[in-house]
Amino acid sequence: MKKILSLVLVLAVMLIMPFAVKADMGAPNTKPFDMVVINPNGIEYYENQYDENTHEWNKISVGKLKKDTVFTVTSGFNNEYNIEVNEKHYVLTSLDGSGLVSEEFTPKEEDNYVKKLNKKGEVLVYVKSGVALKKGPADIYKSVATIKKGTKLTYQYYIGEGNIDSAAYVYVSYNGKKGWIDTLNSKVLFKNEDEEYVTRTDVKLSCATIPRNTIIKPTYISDQWTSNIMIKYGDCTKLLETNSFEKELLYARTITGKTKKELDLYEYNNNGGKKLVTIPSGSDIKHIATYSEEPYSDKPTENYISYNGINGWVIASYDDYELNYDNVVDTPTTTTTTKATTKPVKVEKNVPYNFVLMCIIAGGSVAVAAIIIIILVNKKKKSKKVDKKEEKANEDEE
Repeated sequence: MKKILSLVLVLAVMLIMPFAVKADMGAPNTKPFDMVVINPNGIEYYENQYDENTHEWNKISVGKLKKDTVFTVTSGFNNEYNIEVNEKHYVLTSLDGSGLVSEEFTPKEEDNYVKKLNKKGEVLVYVKSGVALKKGPADIYKSVATIKKGTKLTYQYYIGEGNIDSAAYVYVSYNGKKGWIDTLNSKVLFKNEDEEYVTRTDVKLSCATIPRNTIIKPTYISDQWTSNIMIKYGDCTKLLETNSFEKELLYARTITGKTKKELDLYEYNNNGGKKLVTIPSGSDIKHIATYSEEPYSDKPTENYISYNGINGWVIASYDDYELNYDNVVDTPTTTTTTKATTKPVKVEKNVPYNFVLMCIIAGGSVAVAAIIIIILVNKKKKSKKVDKKEEKANEDEE
């Protein structure tokens, strides 16, 4: 019973720990827009029906929407458009043969799909080909300009579900023209305001090595579905995919708390390096980040914390401390930073098992060959000694 209660507690804590796992908000949210059928032959539309035998959703043709029929596109993702016609819901596989009822969309604060920031934010066009400035927040709208890579723009309105990293489009002004730009798939990056990370291990890049225990504040971040961050470290600027560095880079969100038992604080993760201090029970701490290979288990986790100005790692379970999730504070900088390497380094890659096996076999073969050569050389030397002894014996007999 005690283990069950512990597991429930762990699950509850994980649900309210945004620093441990960033929320997945599903597909990007878009602004609904009205279309009208312009194809004289109409356009085919479908219903999604669930097959109990195959346990799959299938598209069943309903017929064709007649010319001049007005419908609302409620969402679109992966070449599938959910539409509403006379308060009924259907699916289109293409918007060909239809046109916009309104050729332009200007943001309005009373619109539920439009979010407005309290102050203006900044975005950076990152995609090499540039990004299209459109009259509305969807691909179907007309493009009025192409904004080059490296261009910085300010915005205040966006289409999204919540935080700015959920935005699918932002409303900007460029060379006297106003419109919407697509921010998904790292086409456009958002200037970072408060997102931080801590390096759990050394992070080796092509242009620098960032030491473990380093607090990193990205300069720009992408949408939450792409999960890219742009970091600047020394002379090195790099766009990183955080999912590829989930063991090296931990999302940091510093909150206050108290220990409920005595904990040993170490220099590096997994009780590595030297022991820095023993933290008494009932001590005030700042919890910065956590790491676990099994985040939903009741096993102890690695925790990067700060105690009395000293940053380090403890292995502890959620029963070993109590955190105040409402009290978010500034992240303290590390006191154990080692000297950074900013010269180019060779990036380590995972070595395939077959390659390792080949190396072992090759090494063994070389070793066997060396032994055989040594034996043959020694044998030849012994043979020469015997021949010399026989020659000497023959000379003595003569």
